[in-house]
Amino acid sequence: MATFNFDREMKSVTAFVGKQDVEGEVAGATVRFKVWDLPYNTTSELVIPAGKAEDTFGNVNDKDIVLSMTVGAPATVEAIEPVVVTNVDEWKAAFAAVAAIQQYCRRSPCGNLREKRRLRLRL
Repeated sequence: MATFNFDREMKSVTAFVGKQDVEGEVAGATVRFKVWDLPYNTTSELVIPAGKAEDTFGNVNDKDIVLSMTVGAPATVEAIEPVVVTNVDEWKAAFAAVAAIQQYCRRSPCGNLREKRRLRLRL
């Protein structure tokens, strides 16, 4: 999603990403472009060509508006081993470990993902 905030209410805005045209969703002075399926590990440009951003008074942009967007590597998914609890002591240990992880995540909202993985249950 690419969002642009203009200084006045907009009527319509059309942009291009590569050769694909994208119509902006206008809400007052804010215009949002849903940009999907960009290639990983590359930088793409969203371009609003001159004359393609029009406000409610009929004024248009006099030059291109360019936004560079970099998409990183695809996310990796790691399987985790299920925890099998066979007695009350193991259940208490598992419950305490989950509580510790939850408390850690509350203290660090954007937290380090590797650290969170390290804290996984080790029964």
